[in-house]
Amino acid sequence: MKETGRVLAVTGDAVTVRHDASAACFGCMNQECRQKQGLITAENKTGLPLSAGQRVETEFPLKTALAQGFSLLALPFLACAAVYLVSGLLSSPPEEPIRAALGAAALFAAGFALYFYRRKHPFKVRPIIVRVL
Repeated sequence: MKETGRVLAVTGDAVTVRHDASAACFGCMNQECRQKQGLITAENKTGLPLSAGQRVETEFPLKTALAQGFSLLALPFLACAAVYLVSGLLSSPPEEPIRAALGAAALFAAGFALYFYRRKHPFKVRPIIVRVL
């Protein structure tokens, strides 16, 4: 997702940007961005000549976003499948609805565990400056 903002400071490759308020900010879970009222630190990997006051466009690299999304979506489903399969290997396996309920419980438990873990330990990836507007 591409977002626009105004450059506040440039320090080497690190650029402090104040994002414009958008509809995406309303539902965003990025607590760091909310606490700093839209201030983020982006990287200028392309070496664009930037100065304070310029409007820029930022985005997260596609590979990074896909990797983050895959891990956050795949792990709960793997937990669900593992609990469902392991419950069938017990000496007296429970009935099918109980196995399904255990799998669903594992799905939600893993999802909530990942949510709370990522709140405490967010990904360290920064958005990159794509272009100057």
